[in-house]
Amino acid sequence: MRLFVAINLPADDRRAIAEAISPLRAVMMAPADVSWVQEPSLHLTMKFLGEVNGDRADALVAALAPVAGAHRAFELEVDGAGAFPHWRAPRVMWVGVAHSPKLELLYHEVEGACVALGHELEGRPFSPHVTVARVRKPLAASIARALGNAARAVTYHSSVPVRSVDVMSSTLAAGGSRYDVVSVLPLKE
Repeated sequence: MRLFVAINLPADDRRAIAEAISPLRAVMMAPADVSWVQEPSLHLTMKFLGEVNGDRADALVAALAPVAGAHRAFELEVDGAGAFPHWRAPRVMWVGVAHSPKLELLYHEVEGACVALGHELEGRPFSPHVTVARVRKPLAASIARALGNAARAVTYHSSVPVRSVDVMSSTLAAGGSRYDVVSVLPLKE
């Protein structure tokens, strides 16, 4: 199974994000250039693990359950739109998630538990975000510029409740990846 660890967003927040990014969608005249994340799949990835066999998946859930259970539920501040590496040559478009001590601590403990099981340490700083689209091929400078301008019209802001960390599976398909919950690991209330 292809696994990752995520914070799934409530349905109302996913719907609001999908509506908020409509200025970005309006710019794209050639939809084949961009793969938009479907509303039900919007989430914040904590750790991508790749291919994991069944026994290791069980060990992962067992290792992450006490990590999640040691943290109190909290709120994510979700706000604005951006792109990696930048709007001049976007590869990933996202809605931002503010850094917070609670989120940072949870991330580092999830990372530590995964590394202890033999998964690779993430080599770059944690940059919390909700991916809304992936750019399949380089965009013309005029379209990239228009996307950057459209991003200013994405005025979404919300406090999103975090009540669990979820182990997810990802199945690649022609119409985009399908995500399924493998295990819900509740935080303390």
